[in-house]
Formats: sequence, structure tokens, C-alpha cells
Amino acid sequence: MPMKYCQIPLLIMSLFMCTVACDDDESTNTGEQAGEQAGEQAGDQAGEQAGEQAGEQAGETVEEFITYTGTAVQWLTGEPESGLTVCLHEADNCTMTDEAGIFTLENVPKNDEILITIVSDDEARFAFPIVTGEEDPNGSTQFTVVNRALANIMIAYSGEPGIDDSKSIITFFTSYSGLGRALPGVEFSYDGPDSEKSPSYIVPSAMEPGVAVGGADVTVTSSAGNGFVPNIAPGDYTVTFSDDNHTCSPVFGWPAEEGSPANTFRTKLIEGYATFSFVTCETDKTVNSTASIRDFLAMSGLAEADICLNWELNEDGSFANNLCSTTAEDGTVNHENLPGDTQILIELNKEGYVDIIATLETLTEDINWGLFTAPIEAFRLTAATAQVELNDEAGHMTVFVWNESSQPLDGFSLSVENSDVEAAYLDGLSIDRTLSKTSRDGAGSFFNLTPGNYILNVEKAGVLCTTSPWSWTVGQGQYAFPIRANTITEMAVVCFDEPSPLFPEPTSEIIAPMCVENDVTANCAEACRHFVECGQALCLGLQGVSEWEINSSATGMRTGCEVACAETPALIDLACNHMTCNDTLTLVVNTQDGFENFCDNGFSTILETATTNTMDSESMITTVFDLVSSSPAVIDILSAESPMTVFLPINAAFEALDPTVLETVMSDEAERDRILSYHVVSTGLPAATIAQSLIDGQTSIDTVGGTVSLESDADGNIFIGGAQVISTDLFASNGVIHFIDGVILPVE
Repeated sequence: MPMKYCQIPLLIMSLFMCTVACDDDESTNTGEQAGEQAGEQAGDQAGEQAGEQAGEQAGETVEEFITYTGTAVQWLTGEPESGLTVCLHEADNCTMTDEAGIFTLENVPKNDEILITIVSDDEARFAFPIVTGEEDPNGSTQFTVVNRALANIMIAYSGEPGIDDSKSIITFFTSYSGLGRALPGVEFSYDGPDSEKSPSYIVPSAMEPGVAVGGADVTVTSSAGNGFVPNIAPGDYTVTFSDDNHTCSPVFGWPAEEGSPANTFRTKLIEGYATFSFVTCETDKTVNSTASIRDFLAMSGLAEADICLNWELNEDGSFANNLCSTTAEDGTVNHENLPGDTQILIELNKEGYVDIIATLETLTEDINWGLFTAPIEAFRLTAATAQVELNDEAGHMTVFVWNESSQPLDGFSLSVENSDVEAAYLDGLSIDRTLSKTSRDGAGSFFNLTPGNYILNVEKAGVLCTTSPWSWTVGQGQYAFPIRANTITEMAVVCFDEPSPLFPEPTSEIIAPMCVENDVTANCAEACRHFVECGQALCLGLQGVSEWEINSSATGMRTGCEVACAETPALIDLACNHMTCNDTLTLVVNTQDGFENFCDNGFSTILETATTNTMDSESMITTVFDLVSSSPAVIDILSAESPMTVFLPINAAFEALDPTVLETVMSDEAERDRILSYHVVSTGLPAATIAQSLIDGQTSIDTVGGTVSLESDADGNIFIGGAQVISTDLFASNGVIHFIDGVILPVE
């Protein structure tokens, strides 16, 4: 209160006392003295009290205000925004953001409800309702801004023509307290002078700029956490964030009136501005976790591994809480009653294996997660193969970049702040030093990082990266992680992107499957026709190859496709919905073993194909393979480029031979080579060709060793030299292999 108002009562009291003294006819010198003394005392008291009040008020004037410092950043990118005009609404108090996006407003009322406005050069205008405290937040509060062009696009997606400068916009955002990530599943509502429009919710998108506006069916926040209500009348409003699991506090918003619904706050909309309503929400729920720990090399569960989950740091850096368990025989482990919405550090230890730590975030639902580790020596060998010399005093990290469907994403660059260590990107299980971004495997590693705490940046132009349960987020596309000596840190992040197509578009149009409802046979034929045509047009391994490989690939792919139709009918429905070659071929690559290698590299030779087959623990041709491998003459025959046909007897065929004959085959090189030559035909004969020969009346076939019989029985089984063909059409670049159940012996 100004000083002159405080002095008025004292002055009136002094004048009243003086008047009484002057009007008293019986006054004496004593009375006069008393009056004088009273006047002096009153004056002294007035002076003292006025001085005290003035001093107190001078102190209050200083203490009523704070300096308010904030940081302005661009939406999506998180980059600082310089040159913005920042003002205290309805006050002649403005400043500008510097190159770091920082602004400082002087003389801001403390413990008060204020409105800070921000205006950019492109006339984008924003308002932020804030409750100030006792002290300057020193830039800890971030003020998000959006350029006007992007704002117009987003509003247009909601069905409005664009920004109406005579109206206002409500913008809202929900986040987890302390996690730095958006909170999905929250319903937003508002009430005020103009409350007819439904909110529009922002959703992730694989298209630039990484987000889009959801349709009418999106009625709660997505994993992007935000949304808006465009072009409504200015005025005083309330906003409500409905979530049964969380209690929310405003970052931008004012407390609601007493008796208002939970998570309700007041805000003010001003003409031509977008007013931000941001909240952080916390929970008291607990969750359970289930994990699967696997041996990376054996690809099996790792038993008796020690797993500890730790959270909440003490002042000395140790963890205040932890839960520890040991994995079961199948590598699984459970932890119960973990706090919700909490960052947790996982520790994995087992003697003889690499130590692993990983970052985890619990929310309000039970969580599943998994980790890989490997024997120490195997890890060292892998590093050496990648020309990495491991430092025993350093740690390492592996990052997996996925989308929400857990598909690995290519084209992302990884970097660690305040470190010169560059990412090494994985292609399959090996490191490819020619890569500068993630491949289709979506993985990268950092070797030999000094122990400490770091920030990982995950970047791809126009793509929004958010968090997953397996990372600690500190900002847009930024993730915190610890490094320990002789330990691998594992992390997975989620970005709203789609993997690049595995296959390009064909130069000539390939008609999509023309499927009909409930006709399995016809649909299988159509799906397989599309698959074969796409494969021959786009598989790298079939470009520039021989006519034999082109024709046999079509036969092999169609046969394999028809088997898949019979064994997995659901694939037909999927294939019928695929309109492009990339869709069809990607489906096959992801569901059919061996196709990706064939499509990339083409057919192996007969010898390479046989070698690969014998490496399988269940191989049936190890005996004949050993015989072939010991025969230079037969190897020479099978190495020819011209297509040929090889009938390979299975192991049981040799076991069924007369012991004397078997001994001769095994010990007599000349007899071995002669008998093996009866299993090779100098032309390529797929099973369909052999079957047609029988239909045409052919009864024999010429092998390298001589003529043998060709016949079939009433069931359609085919016999070569008396041995039954039991498996057909294992195609190779220089021929085809059929398996038979007997050894073809020369006819004497």
C-alpha cells in the first residue's frame, strides 16, 4: 500500500487532539504542555510507524517479483528457436529469445497466475498459462512453438481451412511425470464460451513430418500425447484430462475452482493465439514384469543367470531399491510389484558370459522384455572379426531401432554426444564398415566407450522417434544410457517409420492376384502366379542367369508356393491382399526359410547345395556325399556348367545294400565311380519332365554310366533303376537333385 494512505489516520488523530486543546477554555499551562507532549508523541509515533511501513513496503516491492527464464524449442525437432518475441500478457514487458532459445523476463509477479505470449517472425502466436513460484525456473521449462505453415497443415487435416486469426486454438499435451515421454490413452475435454468442436488428436505417421491428425475414431491421446481444438472463441475455459490411472499437474494451466472434476484446470484463450495446456501425470500403481534371457549364439534360453532390477538413486549414486531373481531353465524370469512410471536399470550376470545392463521404463501395465548375451570368448571373437580391439577398461552399447510393430528400421544415423566413438552398423550378424546408417536389421553398436553416462541421438530426416519400454528418453530422439567397463548396454527405441521396401517396383507391370472368395485352389494358383512373376522380375539372384535357372526357378518357386498354400492356408489370404510385388516377396522372405538367400544370391551349384544339405544334423545324404567328396572324377562331372540331373541315394539305401556290394563300393575306387555315374544324367530333368516322359511311354533313361529303367506304379510313384524317387526338384545353378531310396546298380 502506498505510504500516504498509511499516514492519513495518524495525521487525523493529531489534528483532533490539537483541536480539543485549543477549544478548552479551562486550559492551563499544564494542559498546554500535555497537548504539546501529546502532539509530539503523536508526531513521533506517526513518523516511526510510517517509516516502518515504508521500509516494509520497500522490501515487499522487491519480493513481489521474480526473473522468469524459459527455453523456446521447435515442435518435433526440439531445436532451440531464436528471435522470438516473448511478452508478459497485458503488460509492457517483452524480451527476445537468444540463439539457444533462452529468454528472460524481468519483474514477473511471483506466486501468481500469468500468461506468457510468444510470437515468431511468421506470425505464429502462442500463449502459455503459468503459475509462478518463489524463484526463477532458470530455463527448466520448455516452451514449444510450431511454425505457422505446419500449424496450417495440421489444422487443415482436422477439417478446418486453416488458422483463423479472429479465433483461438487450444493445444494440449500429456506426459508421464519424470519419464519425459508422452502419455497415451488420455481423453481431453474442455468447457467455455465455445465448446462444440471435438478435439483432434495427433498420431504418429511414417510420412514426413512424422505425425498426422487422427480421424474421428481417435478419441484419446496416442503415443504422441498431444492434440488441439482449432478456431474457437476467445475467453476463459476449463480443460479436463481423463485418465483413471494417473493424477495430473499442469505445466501450462491454472488450478481449477474448488469442487471441479479431477485433472481439471483453468486456461485463457486470447484472439489469434494458440494457448497451450500441458500436464504431467503420475501414478501409484505397481506392475509385474516377465523377461526372456537368451544365449545369442545358441538362440536358446539362458538358465541360472542373475537378473536385478534397480531404481531410484541415492545421493551417492547407488540404487535405493532393487529386485533380484535367477532365470529358470528356459531363460525366463519374473519380477513383481515394480513401481509404475519408473525408469529401471537391468543388470544381467552369468559366469562365462558377457555382463549386460539395459534401460527399462515401467508404465501402468505389466511388461514383457528380453535380453541377449553371449559367451565372453564368442564376443571377443566377433569383435576381432569386425576388426575391433576391445578395451578391458571400456564398455560397449548395442542399439535396436524399431517401429511400433517391432519391425527393424533402416536409414537411421546413431551418435553419442560428447564422444568421438562412431557407430558400427550391423548387416545380419556382422558389422559392415561401409554403412553410415542402420540397414534393414535396424541395429548399430558402439565399442570402447569410457564408463559414464551418455546421451544417444537417433535421427532420420522427417521421422519422429519416441520412446519404448526399453529406453530412457530425455528429448526428441534422445536417450540416456549408462556405460560400465567390460559390459554391454542394450537399448531399443521406437521411431514412427516403415522399413524401406525390400524389393523395387518391376519395370513392366505385374498384375496383382485376382482372388475370389472361398476358392482356395484358384486363389493359391493366383497367389503363386504373382509370386513367381515377381520373383523372376525382382530377385537379384535371378538377374543375368542362364535359361535353365530362369525356368527352374519358376518351377521351384511354384512348387514351394503350392506347398505353402497346403500347409499354411492363411498365407493365401495374405497374398491375395497384396497388390505389389514388394508386399508379396517380403511376405515370402519373412515366412519361408531360405528364400531370402536364394532371392539375393540365386541358386548354388549342385556340389554347394549338397554340401549345405549335409551340414544339417538331420541330413539323409551324408553317405553318398562322402563318396562323392572322395571321387575327383565325380566332382569333375558335377562341376560342369551345363544343367544335369543327380539322383542321390539316402543313407538308408546304402544300409540296405548287400554287405559285399557295400564293401566294394566303399573300398574299390573304380567301382565306386562307376556306380555313382549311374546316378547322373547329363541333361536337366525336373520332376514334371520325368513324369511327362512316362506319360509319353518312355521306359528308360540314359545316365552317364549307362541306360537304366524308368517306370511308375499305379499310385504314381516314379522309379529310376528300381529306386523310388522320394523327394524332387532341389534346384541348383547347374542342375537339379532328386532323392531316391535305393542305390542304382549297373545291369550286368
